[in-house]
Amino acid sequence: VLSAGTYSYRYTYYDPVTGLESMPSPVADVHVTADGYRIYVEDITDLGMGYYKRVYRAYTTDTSADARGADWYLLTELPPGTEAGTQEDLTSGWVEQDKEGRLTVTADAATYVDLELDDTVYLAKDMGKGGITDFEVRAAVTFTKNNSDAHAAVLGVADTLGRESQWGYGIALEAECRAGLALLWANVYIDGERGAGAGLSWYARDGWTYYFRLRRVADTVSLYMHKTSDYSDPPATVSFTTSDGDTPCRYYYAGCSAGVTGTSKLSFVVKDVVLDAATAFYDNVPAYGLSERWSFDRATPPDGNILTWHKDRMFMAGCRRGSTSYPEYDVAYYANCLFCSALDAPDYWPGDNMFVVGDDTPIVGLVSRGDYLLIFKPNGVWALTGYASTDFRLSQLTGAAGAVDAAAYAASPHGVLWQAPDGYYLWDGDRITCILRTDGTVPWTLPPEGNRLPRVAYL
Repeated sequence: VLSAGTYSYRYTYYDPVTGLESMPSPVADVHVTADGYRIYVEDITDLGMGYYKRVYRAYTTDTSADARGADWYLLTELPPGTEAGTQEDLTSGWVEQDKEGRLTVTADAATYVDLELDDTVYLAKDMGKGGITDFEVRAAVTFTKNNSDAHAAVLGVADTLGRESQWGYGIALEAECRAGLALLWANVYIDGERGAGAGLSWYARDGWTYYFRLRRVADTVSLYMHKTSDYSDPPATVSFTTSDGDTPCRYYYAGCSAGVTGTSKLSFVVKDVVLDAATAFYDNVPAYGLSERWSFDRATPPDGNILTWHKDRMFMAGCRRGSTSYPEYDVAYYANCLFCSALDAPDYWPGDNMFVVGDDTPIVGLVSRGDYLLIFKPNGVWALTGYASTDFRLSQLTGAAGAVDAAAYAASPHGVLWQAPDGYYLWDGDRITCILRTDGTVPWTLPPEGNRLPRVAYL
């Protein structure tokens, strides 16, 4: 449903409790050369800790350019999971669905006792509109009772709340039980019917704990069964392909029984659940379906290696490229440019906050002292004054005694000292004085230029 053009994407982390939002990720551009396509956006890394992921989109009709200079609009908000290697506390944010009292929940564990026919006991988390695309879910499972004819989805991801027969699309680790044993399957359900599946060569025994990874990547579904809690041992593995099913919602299950007959029963414990650390979704949202416009510029910082804090802002120089949030970030020349963040916001780098300092000679150093930010180049020294962006003033202090490199300057209560090619100079806030000539008559050997070891320091 998307029109031809270029779509640019970036995402932020958002805390709904405090209302704070991070700086955005680097921009990804997708060029669509004809109408009617949808875009698969992947690798939206989860920060965990309750942070949502807000995905923003910009658009231009030019299929060969990028949309970084266009307006950005909120596309979707993806719920949080956990970082890889952390545990999901099943007592926080999960919904108990147990009308008959057979489900108990403790910290990091869900225990199912004697599941019977069509029990719908599960823990569910509404994943909003992220869609069932690529994911990996991990969990430790202990089977405590296996009787014949018992069957349950031990761990699953589906598009609805309900039994497997109600799933429009779902993927599950399932157990088909024998006396004391469970045969393990990875199955896909489409419109309530089992559409594809494959079984592991291992059996799970009563009283043993196994560590499972249930995974989907594109059209491939995989199930891995480990015996060690760090998932480091060679697993038993089964994989298969399925070509259907990208649904608008996602729910995580830690149990959903079906097909149990008579008095046959099944019990198991699920714990240490780890949700997928990266999210992906399909963008087929037309322009009229977008949310609010991004009304302020949360651009990524430039790529520089000289940083200093001055007058409630972060300043940066030594840049190989500019902010990836803007066009031509990697083709323009930025070595002679000074960038600064927004006031009291070191994670916000508006595109207008940039100064071109003198000629093309690169900046090699920054020093903050009082009301002045000194900017060192090999062929001169500059000073920036002002507090608000509207009253910044850039002026040259000298065009004759620049710093030799990025490790040749330091601030002190007496002024700023730096090493120039012909000697050491001090600026006291009023004038520049050469305090030591280095014309070959000094009785020591100076470190070579380009050496990153500090050659000037105040102690």
